[in-house]
Amino acid sequence: MRLAYISFASLALIAACDTSGTSIIALAGGTAATHVLFRVPPTGSAAGAAITPAVVVVAATSSGATDTTYKNIISVAIGSGSSGSGTLSGTTSVVATAGQASFGDLKISAAGTYTLSASAPSLSGATSSPFAITP
Repeated sequence: MRLAYISFASLALIAACDTSGTSIIALAGGTAATHVLFRVPPTGSAAGAAITPAVVVVAATSSGATDTTYKNIISVAIGSGSSGSGTLSGTTSVVATAGQASFGDLKISAAGTYTLSASAPSLSGATSSPFAITP
């Protein structure tokens, strides 16, 4: 029996073939990202000040582990249900490195209670817990 390891983007497959190499006996999927999640969620800050610590969003597998092979763009925006009228500024789209995107300069311009939503191509999104921006 021969084993072949095939990697495409962030999906890894293992195929077992008979000795002739023509019949696939088994095929198993890898641990590719299925969704994004906030590893370091946003916390309160003053209006116009940077949210600290930096917000960190990761591309996660179904078990919640970071998919370290993910290298696509992860974006954040003000989430639905936010009560403030502020706008989000700073770098809102980051190319993930080892499945992780860090947003170190995010600011919201007006006081209120907000959530952030995170998204990435082909992955389910996430919404942060609410946090307060003070005047």
